[in-house]
Amino acid sequence: MALADEPNDPRSNMRSVSFGEHRSHALAEAAVRYALQPQSDITEVLIDRFRAAGIDPYNLAFNAVRDPH
Repeated sequence: MALADEPNDPRSNMRSVSFGEHRSHALAEAAVRYALQPQSDITEVLIDRFRAAGIDPYNLAFNAVRDPH
């Protein structure tokens, strides 16, 4: 048995994609950004892209908790 959140991405172009498409897109964005800036820290690039996509960067099956304020 597995459990995961449906994507809850704040970006309008990512609201109707599947879980797999959503996570893959965030990972692809990180890969491209790192390829363009190889001097950057890959971990920080991944965390940044996952957070931008509304993903918990420490548990990719779940969405990031949003500040209600």
